[in-house]
Amino acid sequence: MLCRQPFGTDPASHPTTDTRSEGVRVITAAHDPHEFDFGTDMMAWVLAMGHSMIRAGLQLHRQGWIPDVVHAHDWLVADPAVALAEFFDVPLVSTIHATEAGRHSGWVSGRISRQVHACESWLVRESDSLIACSASMAEAASASRAPPGASTRSR
Repeated sequence: MLCRQPFGTDPASHPTTDTRSEGVRVITAAHDPHEFDFGTDMMAWVLAMGHSMIRAGLQLHRQGWIPDVVHAHDWLVADPAVALAEFFDVPLVSTIHATEAGRHSGWVSGRISRQVHACESWLVRESDSLIACSASMAEAASASRAPPGASTRSR
């Protein structure tokens, strides 16, 4: 499992770790030194976190490790999940908990909402398999597999 260190940490105090918990390998990626705040710089923060996760994944490859599958828990890890699944040439499985359109009654307006929606849709299209938390989420994810430019209104 590849995850990130807690908010507000830095590589000096919280370096990347490689541990086992109940038989599961857990790689916790250190944050890159940056000044992005999730609340005010969300997209920059997401990309910086993704960069640190990609670097941690590539380091595993240098050690000879190859995953059987890459799982994206949500859109926040779309970039590293897609990049690592392609690099390792393994299936990408993504969990869809909610969609930006669903969070806003079917309307995607505003720059950040459009960026999140685009990232969610891209992740769904790139995924080999999807895990949805409900039947309605499975429908919304199915609609996201439509080509770019399709309606941003959910049913």
